Amino acid sequence: AIIGILAAIAIPQYQNYIAKSQVSVGLADITAGKINTESQLAEGIDADITTAEAVGLPEKSTACSAISASVTAADGSAELECTLQGTSQISGESITWTRTADAPGASGVWTCTTTVDDKLSPKACI
Repeated sequence: AIIGILAAIAIPQYQNYIAKSQVSVGLADITAGKINTESQLAEGIDADITTAEAVGLPEKSTACSAISASVTAADGSAELECTLQGTSQISGESITWTRTADAPGASGVWTCTTTVDDKLSPKACI
């Protein structure tokens, strides 16, 4: 009976832990693109960026079935998105870094959003 009770509590918690760690890895996989995007914007880009490779990210990773990037040259707005793969709780969901457009005298601000359940989201994305 004790083992049954422990299994009923521990298994779902372990599954949540695995899913949460997979979401965190997906976020880490696209975070490097923020630095590359900022660097390119500081140097000045003439055309919009439409591929992940253009900001130094792979097309996919162990946590992301697809990685996409878009940067608008005119105003500096940007989006880096990971389509998550992993457990059934997160597979097909996304995690995204979004940069607001530059304002006079100020650079855009990065924010994180995700479509996964709040209990599985990294604190940066809640």
